Amino acid sequence: MTKIKSFNRANLEDVRKALQVKLDEIQKELGVAISVGNMRFNDETFTAKMTAAVAGDTKRGVDVVAKTLWNKHCMFHDMKKSDFGKKTIINGEEFKITGIKPRSRNSITCTRTRDNKGYKISSSMVKAGMTK
Repeated sequence: MTKIKSFNRANLEDVRKALQVKLDEIQKELGVAISVGNMRFNDETFTAKMTAAVAGDTKRGVDVVAKTLWNKHCMFHDMKKSDFGKKTIINGEEFKITGIKPRSRNSITCTRTRDNKGYKISSSMVKAGMTK
């Protein structure tokens, strides 16, 4: 890998990949789940949001960080803790609730079950699809 002279979008992707490799080692060693969020930069510096959570029961493939964030914020979006991982029907398509983006207008993250493509959907649309 070449030395970085100034930060830009392209080399920050390389930095993110290198960080994730080291964080994966730390996750295994300490038994925690760590994810790197948004990165902001100028030519000389960058900052990154990092979230860590105590790893719980991951045998069902639940993203621990997403579940922890869901449990913390779901009630502010008229959802229940038990709604995480449930399926909903929106415009005739089946989606699975996979998380929450608390500051987003379309705050509930879902994956379409037929192709696992991710979407951000409003909580009112998700709730409406769950009642069908």
